[in-house]
Formats: sequence, structure tokens, C-alpha cells
Amino acid sequence: ANMDSLTAWTTLPNGQIDTVVINDSLRTLPIGGKFNGTYTIGATASDFSTFNQAFDLMKLYGMCGPVIFEVKDGVYPERLKIGNIPGSSSVNTITITSQNQNKNLVLLGDTVSFPGLTDYTLNLTSGSHYVTFDKISFANYASTGDYIVQLDSAINDIYFNDCRFIGDNWSASPGGVLANFDGRIDTIEFNRCDFIRLAKTIYIDNQYNTSHILIDSCNFLSPNSGFYVAYANDITLQNCFFESPATGTTPVDFQIASNVNLIGNHFENAYVHFASTDGGGYSNPSIIVNNFFSSISNIALELSYSDYYKVYNNNIYGSGNFYAFYIHQSKELEVVNNNIYSSGTYNYTIQNSNPISYPIQSYNNNIFPAKIRYFTSLSNYTDFTTINSFFLASGLDSNSISVDPIYVDPKDLHVLNPALDGTAMVLPEIIDDIDKEMRNVLTPDIGADEVTFLGLDVLAYSLESPITICEGN
Repeated sequence: ANMDSLTAWTTLPNGQIDTVVINDSLRTLPIGGKFNGTYTIGATASDFSTFNQAFDLMKLYGMCGPVIFEVKDGVYPERLKIGNIPGSSSVNTITITSQNQNKNLVLLGDTVSFPGLTDYTLNLTSGSHYVTFDKISFANYASTGDYIVQLDSAINDIYFNDCRFIGDNWSASPGGVLANFDGRIDTIEFNRCDFIRLAKTIYIDNQYNTSHILIDSCNFLSPNSGFYVAYANDITLQNCFFESPATGTTPVDFQIASNVNLIGNHFENAYVHFASTDGGGYSNPSIIVNNFFSSISNIALELSYSDYYKVYNNNIYGSGNFYAFYIHQSKELEVVNNNIYSSGTYNYTIQNSNPISYPIQSYNNNIFPAKIRYFTSLSNYTDFTTINSFFLASGLDSNSISVDPIYVDPKDLHVLNPALDGTAMVLPEIIDDIDKEMRNVLTPDIGADEVTFLGLDVLAYSLESPITICEGN
């Protein structure tokens, strides 16, 4: 990061004395080699004192090898914009990481001590690619702030690993991550990240110009307006935890999107809503597998105008006057091995205009209580209170049962009822459960939770009496 200047000048042109020397010299801006290797960012004894100083120079001089910025502990009250860096590539990558490998000790943005950022904290503009943020916190506490991270069009291969996105207001602003542009966005990943006190956590609206958006093992802590994806393609949300909000229900919304997969997530008091989504067609249906869907003040899971989904081995909880699981004008669904439970008025509802135009398969589920509302047109329905009567009228839910799964509580949908042991249909693609415990290959359990129930067993611990005995007795 040491930069020098270059000065060139003339003397004795054609052997003559130059009588005007004021214009004889040229001086460059600081020059230096292209970036390559490891550099430090920090207030003292560092190559750069700020994020912006480092990236301004790298934009100017480019890079000729992989670059790592090790950031020293501290709060950096600045806004960072990253665009095209000359020389960056799949080989010449950029990594920004905490020097102490602690995401709690490096914070980019404003906090209570440094208020005032009323726009993004980090903006990845057109041409940004092959950038990884590792163990960095991003914050914006301004009450009128925008999103903390803004992703513009024409970016690719951006990774956030073990990062935090922190706001200070559940109900208004700021939001977490915004991608709301028409240009192409390819390969964006959030791995093991925390989204804390944000009005909106992730908002993607990208006119189908996305490919490979992965959100894995992230915590969404007390979100208010939740998670929103529209006009996007190839989204996977897996192993994530959505904490119940301070008030109301967290909406997790997928609208006019395609190839959306939900795997192994905990949705605590959330309304998970699919609207006008395409699961990928006959050859590549999307999957909704091994999730806990819990809602105490709204529908737990809804598929509306959404086609080509495999809904396998989920635990669903609903209450009040809301459906636990609601299907509306959706076709080519396969609903198998799910625990569908409601303590309220309704449980499982299928509202398709007719079963011929909107065929679905539903079987081997546990529906308790058997409070099923089935529509033969958009306005005509019948309520069923037994699995058998529903099967005879609809042909659906053969081999289904109605047993109380006995969830631990409305937010923790692990099951306690041994009657569910070995009741699932074997699905070769479902090899483990929500806790990553392996499924029984011959007799798996219905629902997201594979449980090994022990039979009744009494242990002989000690012989208390008699201790002595008379000879002959």
C-alpha cells in the first residue's frame, strides 16, 4: 500500500537554455503496483485507515492476484460503494474479513454512537463480482435509513459469510438487503448470517434476472415485515430460523417467482405465502421439505396459484380462524408425509376451481383434528371431519391418519407422540430430518422430526430388603 509519485522534466532542450522553466515538469498522481496479497484496515499501524481508502486505491490501480483485507476491531462509520475492480476474477477474488475472526468486533456503518447514515451502508454497484465478506457486521440505526446493503444490477459471485445486519427499528426502517433492479444478478449467498431488528430483512424484486440465490443457516431475529421475493428465479432458503416478531406475524412472501426451495427451516409465528410461483415444471419441481411452519395469528403455509411443488415431511401448526395449510388454485402438487395440525377452526383446506384443471396428489399425511374443507368450485365446498369421508369424496389422502402429534409447544414443533413412529411413506430423496438426524430407511416418521421412541423399560437399580436372612428360611 506504499504509493510514490513520478516526476519528469526537461533540461537544456537542443543544448539550449530554456528561459521558461515553469512548464518543464510533469508529476503523476501517486502510483503503485496492482493489489495482490493481504492488507490491513484499521485506525493504527495499518495499510489503510478506512474501507473507502482501500477500495478507492484498488479501483484506481486494479489487482493482479487474490486480495484479502484483514479489518482490525472497531466501528467504521462510513458508507462503502464497490463497483468494477480492474483485474478481479474468479481467480483474483476479494475477501474482506475480521482480523480476529469475530463478527461482533468489526462494524461498518452507524450505531447509536455514530448516527446519521440515511442511505445504504454498503452498495454493490454494476460490475461488482467475486467479493466475499466474512465475519463483518453492517449497521444502520438511522430511523429514516434505507436498506443496509443495496445490490444493484449486473453483479455476480457475492458472498456474505458469518455476517450481521443490524437495525434499530422493527416497524419502520431500515431494511436489511435490497435487490430491486432489472439487470442480471448471479450467485449471491448468505451463509450463517444474522438479521437483527430490521423492518424488512431481505427484499428481492428482480424481473426474473437472478440465478442462484442461497440463504443458508441464517437467523432472522424479530423481523417485522419479514422476507420478500418477487420476479426472481432459483432461490433456496434452507436451515434458517425465523424468530417470532415483537407483535403480529412475520410474512415470508414469494410472489411471481420460480424455482423456490424451502428446506429445513423453522418459521416461528410466520405466514409463509407462495403466490403465482412456478416450482420448475414436471421435470424439476421445487421442494418444500423438513420445515416447521407455525402461526398463531395467520395462515401457516399457503400455496396460491403456485404449481409444481413437492411438499414433503413438514410439521405445520395453525390456530384461531386461520387455515394451517391452505391450497388455492394450484396444480401439480404432491403433499406427502406432513403433520398438519390446528387448534382452531380450520386445518387443511383445498380451494381449487375443479380437480381436473387443478390436479394435486395428497396422501400419507397426518391431519389432526380432521377439519378439512374441500372445494369443488371456487364457491362450493364441503367440510369433512374424518379422513375416510374426505377420501371417499375426493380420492385424496389415502393412507392418511388423524393422530395428535403432540408438539412440544406452538413454536417448537418437535413431536412427542410415539403413535407417529414408522408411519411415513418411504421417500428415497428424504434421507434426514430438520435436525439433520438420519431417517429410518425402512420405517421413517411422518413430519419434519424423525424420532426414536423407546419402549417402556424398567431398570433394576438396587436390592434394598432383605439384606440378611436366617439360615434355613
